[in-house]
Amino acid sequence: MKVLKSFIIHIFWPKQIIKDSSIVGIKNLQLYRVLLTISVLAVPLMIVNSIFAIEHGLIKFLLWHLALITPIILCFIFYFRLNYNIKLIVLLVCLYSIASYNIYLASIYGAGLIILLSIVSISTLFFDLNRGLRSILISIIILFAFKILFVNSIIVFDFDIYTALLSKSSWVVAIISFLILALTITINFGIIQKSLIKEISERKLKEAELVEVNRKLQEEILIKEGTYKELVIAKEKAEESNKLKEDFLHNMTHEVRTPLNGIIGFSKLLNKNNLSEEKRLEFSNIVLNSSFKLQKLIEDILEISVLETKQIKANNKEFDINELMIELYEIFNLKNDNKSLKIVLSNKKEECLIISDQLKIHKILSNIIENALKFTENGLVEFGYKIENKVLKIYVKDTGIGISKENQAKIFMRFTQECEETALNYGGLGLGLCIAKENTSLLKGTIYLNSEKGKGTTFFIDIPIKLI
Repeated sequence: MKVLKSFIIHIFWPKQIIKDSSIVGIKNLQLYRVLLTISVLAVPLMIVNSIFAIEHGLIKFLLWHLALITPIILCFIFYFRLNYNIKLIVLLVCLYSIASYNIYLASIYGAGLIILLSIVSISTLFFDLNRGLRSILISIIILFAFKILFVNSIIVFDFDIYTALLSKSSWVVAIISFLILALTITINFGIIQKSLIKEISERKLKEAELVEVNRKLQEEILIKEGTYKELVIAKEKAEESNKLKEDFLHNMTHEVRTPLNGIIGFSKLLNKNNLSEEKRLEFSNIVLNSSFKLQKLIEDILEISVLETKQIKANNKEFDINELMIELYEIFNLKNDNKSLKIVLSNKKEECLIISDQLKIHKILSNIIENALKFTENGLVEFGYKIENKVLKIYVKDTGIGISKENQAKIFMRFTQECEETALNYGGLGLGLCIAKENTSLLKGTIYLNSEKGKGTTFFIDIPIKLI
């Protein structure tokens, strides 16, 4: 029993094919089973056909069927040695021949049409749609050919259908033929459909997994790109910071040495006994001015260092903004020794009391006005204010060298001027506007500008205040 069971399993589930779960492997397995079914059922079918042929004197019919069934059985026996397409072509040729012979014997009343229909199904199932359509065309050609032969009496149909219907063997042949074809088509279509559904489901699952993997990869790429961009930005900032440090040290050396050289040099000259009173006074003024420059430089460095700690708080008190404006006007008007440059204070008022940090506003305006005077050789420097909706709006306008649009943002950075040429021609550490911006931010205000290269600059400072 075990041997028989093992033989049956080996016949119906051959290991050579069963392992291949692809569509090609499934088709190969089903073709094997089709040939197995035909080969197994061919024996009883041939016995019944022999009886039917002897009863009706159709020995040629019997021999022809034997000749057509034999190649199919041989294909099954040597299945694993033959090419897939060769086996399928042999099966289809034999089925075409059997269908043609059935039409020849019984016209359209026999099994010929059913066999042609099964050929179309098998062609589509085991080849593809194009082969299925071709098999339809071949079947139509065969039917038209027999139609011409029968209509023109080239083939005389003398088969007694009624006698065949009364014969038990004819019914057995018909039932077994139908059974072979029905089982072959139904089982194979069902298995292939199930396999296709399974493969489609697996593919969809794999596609979903691939989509998820792709999404994760894209996220990783975005993260890496973001990290790379951050590194690039950090590198650029480090390089810029390094350049700023170098520029600062260079400018610092220059800015400190200039007043120091003035102080030391003219202090030595003051020690000479043969100096006139006029020269002594001139040298004393130079030493004094150099001292003030050095003091301002140190104050600016200390100021920006403290401001950047973000530890300073605004000291808001009541004061007269108009008095502050007049004070600044008088200070800078005295400092201005350029006859081609005029300082103008607009919007003078008698009294305007506000609550804010007077010292911070003084520093903001001092730095911006001083900057305007520094970069304006002739024309005017005008400043003024107005109050709108509890906001102090201050402006400082000059007719100086102006600032190009691409450099307007960076001039508020510490130790930065518009360009190296500006730094060389006008000197300075580039701290004035940075101090002004930091103090404005401390008062929760904003500072911005409108400038055109060669035509001048206007700075705007908006600071929220409380009115008295």
